[in-house]
Amino acid sequence: MKLLLAHTDLPVRKVLALSMAAGLSSALVLVVINQAATSDGGYHRLQLFLMFFAALAAYSVSHHFVLRRTTAEVELALHKMRYQLALRLKSCSLRALEGIERSEIVAAANKDAYIISQAAQPLVNAVHAILLIAATCLYIGYLSYTALLVGALLTAICVPIHLAHVRHLHEVMKKTTARENQLFSTQDDFLNGAKEMRLHEPRRDALDQAFRTVSQEAAEMKSRQRSNYASMFVFSQIGFYLLLATMVFMAPQMSDASQGAVVATAMAILFILGPISTVLSVIPILVNANAAARNLEKVESRLAEGDEELGTSGPSPATFQKIECQELRFAYNGESHFELGPVSLSLEPSQLIFITGGNGSGKSTLAKVICGLYRHDTGKILLDGERLRSGGLPDYRALFSSVFADFHLFRSLYGVEAEKDEVHDLLLQFGLEGKTEFKKGEFTNLDLSTGQRKRLALVVALLEERPILLLDEWAAEQDPEFREYFYRELLPELKAKGKTVVVVTHDDRFFDVADVLLKLERGKVVVGDE
Repeated sequence: MKLLLAHTDLPVRKVLALSMAAGLSSALVLVVINQAATSDGGYHRLQLFLMFFAALAAYSVSHHFVLRRTTAEVELALHKMRYQLALRLKSCSLRALEGIERSEIVAAANKDAYIISQAAQPLVNAVHAILLIAATCLYIGYLSYTALLVGALLTAICVPIHLAHVRHLHEVMKKTTARENQLFSTQDDFLNGAKEMRLHEPRRDALDQAFRTVSQEAAEMKSRQRSNYASMFVFSQIGFYLLLATMVFMAPQMSDASQGAVVATAMAILFILGPISTVLSVIPILVNANAAARNLEKVESRLAEGDEELGTSGPSPATFQKIECQELRFAYNGESHFELGPVSLSLEPSQLIFITGGNGSGKSTLAKVICGLYRHDTGKILLDGERLRSGGLPDYRALFSSVFADFHLFRSLYGVEAEKDEVHDLLLQFGLEGKTEFKKGEFTNLDLSTGQRKRLALVVALLEERPILLLDEWAAEQDPEFREYFYRELLPELKAKGKTVVVVTHDDRFFDVADVLLKLERGKVVVGDE
């Protein structure tokens, strides 16, 4: 509730007042019906008939307003929370973002938000039910004070037992969910590991056994969960019947209530059985919603901790004269013993720079440091002779287009102005004609091979028309002919157009193309030739 109220302009007092009006109107319906049942008829019954419809109308208007307003406000609050999460993602540093499990962020933005959304209407119904129960209890107290005390005593005994059942059920649900997630993961192994399974019979048999075991355990836990729910439901029904029996059999023996009062009390108990069920059923929903809200706050807090606190960039710079990286060092904050640097390097227009080295030597890390995605720990970067500061980082990053090894393809050209003919020419140049098309501002097909996806990513990078192009192992999945074209024709062509191209590569037979060759081993520069 606190999380929702912090993101909404819901008039709480007005909503509570109308909820109270709805509860009192519902209770008045019961009173009118009881009065009408004992009425002698005539004009008095007509009055009661009119009062019944007045109470019904008051309930309908007030409860409908509360439901409609709170549902709309909750969805608006969720929109604000999702957008706030998106803003946190946008401003979070890459290093901080990499330290958070992707599944946590996806769950917070989708699953947790959905759980909170689904809890909105049950919560409103529960508030109305509580107010109705309170008003009906006042009516029962008016009919028989003894009946109210006896009913309260029985409720005080049953409710804690029911809540204990709910807590136990919640624990079982968590374990069941974890086991089902494991089952889904094993199913993914069946789908994604189809080739490996068919080439390795022992692996297939072991996976089959693992799936059978996990599936059986999930089924048993799900059965236990449903059994616990059934027990809780039966216990609730027994509690209701005991409450009704207490009002009918015990309360009259302990007071001098009339027969009419006993009947009216029994009707009142029957009247609030539904609201009591509503309140009890909403408890596990609220428990899940609170857990989802806490998780959403936790993820947002972690993203906020990684906020780079940068300004916005201006128009993308068309040119630069020189970038000097001087004695740059970078380490992964104790996550490993790896340390990059010191590295010194200069970037100038119309230059081809190759960064090479073995796996784990720091090539990709250096590329991210050079373009400003990772903040170097020591050393400095000079842009046209001026030292790069935090405030200038957005403009500095705007110099670079990139295709990293773990690149992401956007279906639309977000933030990139390009003519359809220009896009078509590049698709034709990179052998993607017929594989995908550019229509209505987006690519029609992204389900391509890895090499084709990299070509499409390079098409997008070239459309950005930025002075520096950074390519991380781009040629690794290309066929020999296209690899030859990339090194012997495309790179010299880009250089001739004034582009600075930084290429992370293993292809030593094309090193002669480079103007600068930088070789790394364990984060250290071992070769730096021009």
